[in-house]
Amino acid sequence: MRALDDPLAASRVVETLRAGLVARGLMIEFSDDFERFDQLKRECRDGQASAPMFDPGVANVDGKRAFWLALHDAAGRTCAIQAFRSDFVEPNLADWALGWVLGVYLKREELLIPQQLDVAPHSIAKSLEGRIVYHGELWLDKSMRGHGVMEEFAKLGIFLAVVKWQPEAVWCLCSNRLATNGTMTRMGYAHLERGFFNWSFLPDGADEVEWLAAATRNSLELMIRNMAQQ
Repeated sequence: MRALDDPLAASRVVETLRAGLVARGLMIEFSDDFERFDQLKRECRDGQASAPMFDPGVANVDGKRAFWLALHDAAGRTCAIQAFRSDFVEPNLADWALGWVLGVYLKREELLIPQQLDVAPHSIAKSLEGRIVYHGELWLDKSMRGHGVMEEFAKLGIFLAVVKWQPEAVWCLCSNRLATNGTMTRMGYAHLERGFFNWSFLPDGADEVEWLAAATRNSLELMIRNMAQQ
């Protein structure tokens, strides 16, 4: 595991993001209790269960390899959630990701069928390997949107994951809308790739065509440097 070039700068970035959210009157919850996470998600997303990737019944999400964050307003209402997990990926993300996704859904007896088994020949996923962090379950209440909260919240989680695991990359799956309206770029995902997954039979909550969003170790280190100097 490569050490961060400037761990002090990374810590300052995390604290700046935390303080900014608190200044908005929001309370931040950090936990590795994914049974509570499932309960929170069901409460704020109309009974929708956690994705299998973060379901403790079918996935290893202990404190060493996963955590989640939530934002609560002054009344205690949950207004945002997200989760992260660290995996050792080999030989690369392109060859590993689909089998992993299919496996966790199968363990929960949920069916999904991909249109294709291989990613595009020049996908960045072919160069991502080793300690990789998956970012999922990101949701923000409609009343909070349009004020920069989603971007700040996502960055807080991403940089906490960087400090905790020092990964080679952080990746997530996103919709066409989020990929093309600038949201993912503002979160810090420097690479966007359409059609990483294409589904014939869709899992709950997925889009037929899913984008890969990725932030490599180099781009994360550069973001840390730039943000720490602001």
